[in-house]
Amino acid sequence: MLTLQNISKTFGDRLVLSDMSLTIPRGKVVGLIGPNGAGKTTLIRIMNGVISPTHGTVRYDDQPIEALRTKAGIVTESAGLYPDMTALENLTFYASLYGVRNKNHLLELLNQFDLTHVRDVYVHTFSTGMKKRLALAKAMLHDPEILFLDEPTNGLDPDGIRQVLDMIRSVNQTKGTTVIITSHLLYQLESVCDAYIFIEQGRFIDQGTLADLLKRHQTAIRVRIRTNLPPGSVHTMFETAVAPVASDVIEVSFKDETCISPFLKQIIDQGYAVYECQVIDRDLEGVYFKLRGETK
Repeated sequence: MLTLQNISKTFGDRLVLSDMSLTIPRGKVVGLIGPNGAGKTTLIRIMNGVISPTHGTVRYDDQPIEALRTKAGIVTESAGLYPDMTALENLTFYASLYGVRNKNHLLELLNQFDLTHVRDVYVHTFSTGMKKRLALAKAMLHDPEILFLDEPTNGLDPDGIRQVLDMIRSVNQTKGTTVIITSHLLYQLESVCDAYIFIEQGRFIDQGTLADLLKRHQTAIRVRIRTNLPPGSVHTMFETAVAPVASDVIEVSFKDETCISPFLKQIIDQGYAVYECQVIDRDLEGVYFKLRGETK
């Protein structure tokens, strides 16, 4: 378990992180979310021991953060690879720094990250996706207990994004590796994360699973319904507040999910059809904008 208590960080006169306390459980994939300038990269650098906090403590399994340095893998946006070395040469070099001398382990990583066919190819010829996968392989050289991934899918095409996310999920599920990941593309985080941490202007805002966050911050449920109900009649036919958004679409807010089915039945009992019903804003993006609104 990674625990931060009352963490603050200043650079000169600039306060970047302010009195931040949070806990990251072992074996989970956790998304670190916040707008540009929120302090995400600084927080990751403190969590992995690259820089020290100005105030506060960071502990890993009740040990000082220094104990984590040999147990952590890091992937930054720049990938940190040598372009004039081959994929295998890059892994061999970094393996020597970690004291890893098993060449078969390097070959297994190349295979795991779908890079065997380019093991002897210079990295400067690689696509962005190939570099990201090699950076992940590099981070896994010493079988880390925790991975820090800063924008690992930035600059990738849809196929590359899927590959990287699948590999992150596989590493977590097969090895139990804790993963802390940042991304501005919230739908990507939603597909891979177990829980989320929100920060804003260097301050901790909230933390939890998506279900927990929805319960706390989106009490009403908004539903979009496609129907042949006449738009002009929606205000007079129902006690529930109904807003027409198109000639065949209405939006309705309910206090909880149990109210949805009776409302749809009411439409049908009136002799109209329901073609489609979709819950909206009940996702990570909806929580993000709700939290940002609450903190302004």
